Amino acid sequence: MDQQNKKNPIIPAIVAIAVIAILVTGVIVFTGKDKEESTNSTEQVSQNTTPETQADSTALNEQSTSSTTGIYKDGTYQASGSYNSPGGTEEVDVELTIADNTITAANVTPKAASPTSKQYQSQFVAGYKSQVVGKNVDEVKLSKVSGSSLTSQGFNDALAEIRSKAKS
Repeated sequence: MDQQNKKNPIIPAIVAIAVIAILVTGVIVFTGKDKEESTNSTEQVSQNTTPETQADSTALNEQSTSSTTGIYKDGTYQASGSYNSPGGTEEVDVELTIADNTITAANVTPKAASPTSKQYQSQFVAGYKSQVVGKNVDEVKLSKVSGSSLTSQGFNDALAEIRSKAKS
């Protein structure tokens, strides 16, 4: 009788393995259904799109593209840009020629009063053209050119005014 009352240790292990297998299978099955339902709902949305809806979506994309690119009148434009330096407010004069929304020529005239600003503006003038000429007007935004970061601010200030003039 003592042997019959003793439990076989293998049976609980088999039961535990079976329970784990059932749980894992359930998780896999339900996860697979979620993915399948998600895919099916996406396909249904695509299939339910009418040609009119697709045309509206295309028009919206075209509108957002044209508004971010900008349409500029061909021509030569001039503006002055200013920035604050440790020595006070400084200016640069900027002249840009635009054709087909591209800057085809650029000229910056230094207007600095302090000797240090004159030096930085001269460095800027020596190195900015490669970052401007041949570029789309909307893509140009200078940060630091030939060691000069403040003159770049003045250039960007003038560029904003030129963009405004060229759009009108």
